[in-house]
Amino acid sequence: MRKYLIAGMAMLAAAALFCGCRTGERAEVPEWRGKAPGTAYLGDDVLWRPRENLIFHMMDQQGSGFKLRFTVRDLNTYVHAPAPVFFQVVGPDDRILARAFLEDDGVTGGDFARQDGHYDPYADFRYRQFHRANSPGGVPPEKERSPYLEHPEKLPFRVVELEVPADGPGLYRVLVTGRYDHFISMTPDRPIPTGIHPGTGPLNLAGNHLEKSFFYLPDTPGDVALALSEETLPYAGKLALRDGEGRLIREAEADGFYTFLFFDDLEKGRVYQLDIANANAGMGLHGAGFPFVFAPDAETAKLLAGGLKFDSRKRYGFHDYVATLNRWRDGVKPEELAAEVAFPPEIGKLVLKGRENRKIAVGEVAALLAKQNLDPSGPDYGTFPAVKKGPKLVNLLEIAAGEPAEGKNPYYGHPALIRRLLLARIPQLVKLSAAYRFDGSDLGFRKPEQVGYFTAGSRSNWYGLGLDAEHVSSLLAAKEHAAAALPAEVLEAWKTPYRLWASGRFNMHAGEVANQWGYNTNILMQIAEALDDPAIAAEIRRFQRLVTTVGLYGRVNPDATPFDKKRGKLDTDCGLTPSGYMPEQLGFDGEYTCEQTMLWGWIWRKFPDDSTVKWFNAFNTLKTHLTLPKGAEAPQVTFSQTCSPTDLNFRTRYMTHKNHQPPEMIGKVDYLDLWFPQKGRKSAKPWPCLETAEFVRVIDDKFFFMNSGDFYAILYGGPREPRWSNWGAESLRGDSLNFDGPNGMGYGGWGTANKPGGISALYLRGVGPVVFGQNHSVMDSDTVWGRAKQPLFAAWRREDCDPRIFAACYAQPEVTFDAAAKRYRLTEKIPYVPLEVNRTISFAPDTVRVEAGVRALEDFSGAELNWSLPFFADNRRVLAGLGGKFRVLEIPEPQVTPSRPRFPDAALEKARCTAPGFRADAIRLLDRHGEKGVEVKFDAPGEFRLLNPIRYREVAPAGGALMRKLPAELKKGEEVKFGYTITAWRSEGK
Repeated sequence: MRKYLIAGMAMLAAAALFCGCRTGERAEVPEWRGKAPGTAYLGDDVLWRPRENLIFHMMDQQGSGFKLRFTVRDLNTYVHAPAPVFFQVVGPDDRILARAFLEDDGVTGGDFARQDGHYDPYADFRYRQFHRANSPGGVPPEKERSPYLEHPEKLPFRVVELEVPADGPGLYRVLVTGRYDHFISMTPDRPIPTGIHPGTGPLNLAGNHLEKSFFYLPDTPGDVALALSEETLPYAGKLALRDGEGRLIREAEADGFYTFLFFDDLEKGRVYQLDIANANAGMGLHGAGFPFVFAPDAETAKLLAGGLKFDSRKRYGFHDYVATLNRWRDGVKPEELAAEVAFPPEIGKLVLKGRENRKIAVGEVAALLAKQNLDPSGPDYGTFPAVKKGPKLVNLLEIAAGEPAEGKNPYYGHPALIRRLLLARIPQLVKLSAAYRFDGSDLGFRKPEQVGYFTAGSRSNWYGLGLDAEHVSSLLAAKEHAAAALPAEVLEAWKTPYRLWASGRFNMHAGEVANQWGYNTNILMQIAEALDDPAIAAEIRRFQRLVTTVGLYGRVNPDATPFDKKRGKLDTDCGLTPSGYMPEQLGFDGEYTCEQTMLWGWIWRKFPDDSTVKWFNAFNTLKTHLTLPKGAEAPQVTFSQTCSPTDLNFRTRYMTHKNHQPPEMIGKVDYLDLWFPQKGRKSAKPWPCLETAEFVRVIDDKFFFMNSGDFYAILYGGPREPRWSNWGAESLRGDSLNFDGPNGMGYGGWGTANKPGGISALYLRGVGPVVFGQNHSVMDSDTVWGRAKQPLFAAWRREDCDPRIFAACYAQPEVTFDAAAKRYRLTEKIPYVPLEVNRTISFAPDTVRVEAGVRALEDFSGAELNWSLPFFADNRRVLAGLGGKFRVLEIPEPQVTPSRPRFPDAALEKARCTAPGFRADAIRLLDRHGEKGVEVKFDAPGEFRLLNPIRYREVAPAGGALMRKLPAELKKGEEVKFGYTITAWRSEGK
């Protein structure tokens, strides 16, 4: 039997505690369970399944200390990575009393045959709803449900024991952070009334523990929502709300996967009873508008009161530190906030500098202080007015208080400025979403005017970017002088919410969102510095090891792809990949991955390690191969003089043309010196597209780079974004809803993201990019696309989806690549319509040959069918030829789309397709002088239309497309073939 190692964490209480672990032999049920009030949720046989967290609320009226026994079972199905469990106990005074890690059980890699969903709720629901609407029987193909979902008690378990020291009578919160594969029980060594809160996500209804439960509705502003989510058909859940006497208030029965109730007329300060019928494995309880703490009886619900405390002014909070901060704010005197500082005129001109290019002159500080609201009778006491542009005023106050300026800053460490900083931050501190995510998620809900999944109380285990705690910057600025400016208990109350917030991110599972992990860890880094906390620093080091371990997080997409089958193993789509990127929405995204390296570059400067350098080296190799100069010369300013095709992005339209990796890594990271050119310094390697030697380079069987003659080509042959990942358009069905179609990509693009063409980019040395794909619409990609005569979906997001559009770039392709022959073959079965596209792309020096065909798998009748050739439009001339005669096409000035809108500009998009059609058998894409470029010679003439060029921001490249019309009526087995040859072209004498 394997011995399991428990990694004990440093205790933050007075005495160090250690936890033990052993393999469980039999379940233990205390004899007092169910007899003593509030104990029905306790015992080894009462299993709770965290989406990520569980928070047991224990009202210990003795306060003399107790022991906790946990059992941990691991399904080892949905999560492929090692799945440790983190335990933490917080006492009534907000001190962390006990803490421990239980390492993974050693079984990793998941159970793909039974992986029929996703640990993230919203992704899970999109996946299941897609298959409900599109797969036989409404279930994912080639999947079976794990029998352990219905009978988790049959899984082997391990035992963890914690000793909790005495901290006085009051509410103890026990945080358990695990994974969706875990089933957890908790038992104290004596009866203590206990309720359950799911933390960030929904409360999973494992077993029938919540068949009848109770919650407390405090007297706080807002309405209430309650909802059930279900994983499997048929949907059968029922929920009913009753008052304290058991009288029915309202009920709902499932007619979709998500069933909800709203209440805007409930009496506050009361306990309510919630009844749930037909609970099954995977069902989740959602809600908002009240502290999401459920108890087994009304007495316990009232005793716990949702963990909420009120003061004499009816201000409320979930933690003891809130009352401390409010008392100090009520009692601070005007003279304690006065900061009349004299200094000579020359010091007034001294500019104090802070982070992110923020700055303020010493002579401007007095005017800044005058803008702070110091009226204690108003609701905005302590705040600064918002600014439309530039840094927040409180951030400038941080600079004034915390920047010594070599001893010249007369405001540095001034007690009044320290107090003003705290005063300004208290409104955020008392609402900080700490370890328990209460204030950010549970309270302040209002019944929506428009009902939808996100407005009907849905709960997510997404951590956000951690920006709710970024105001720790004020504590950092005050760190050296806060003890002299504030009473000790007030300073501790300032520190406590950050300590709790940080502990809530221990064991954070954030691998599927590329920038989320980096942002949260960056805030953790600031908190570790502000608190001088070695436990937080150790967790950052642990995150570094996780984030830089290739393949650790394994597979999130439950569906196998042709790419998996070709390689004979599952591709990594979560955490660090062999290609060097961390996936965003299950694949590569240039914007998100560059942001991730920026964040981890900041962390690397404070926590240097070789694994981060190795990761950055792999990513920078990929990024540099994907990057092209806009012209013929090597760029001197990469931000404005480079570009990349974005059709292969899985999320955004953007490929950040900056390189956020630390310049200090030059010499350790290949190609990094190219991104930071210096006069007189020769780069170790040239830009790949400017190399003169022939080569074929393949990164992780996905990214193909070919240098052939004067051509440099970029192709993507890996898995594509699955269709289910955007399946979120809602259909209401009474008090229920389903997802019945796609949402668009957001970020100002059309349709769903990730639109890889046959050729993503073709660069001609001496000219620059010529073929250039973009992730804006399917028309901007080298792909076959069309419109159906009727909508293909029952629902769709109107702002950024055309429900009739279909495209080959949305298929999971079958790809073969022969490096020796420089031949790329691509087969795409277009989703939702019976068409298959086959292409063979062959490369020779200065020549690309493409042979393509569209075959009908069944009779097909569409509104239109086209193929697009996307082209680079900056400083280009485009000519259309027929029978050897060429004419210049009038290419409108590229339109600049809004840079970061949620939805595209429909009027602008309509205007892109207004140019008259033309017939051609050849197209020339030339430089601005018309002297050199490429000629695309078609095997047969065809009808074309121009797609006017756009750029997604002023500095970004412009791209348009030439769209060839194909027959839109095909009989089963009929195939339309078209071929063309791309060759380098120069005018005579050039």
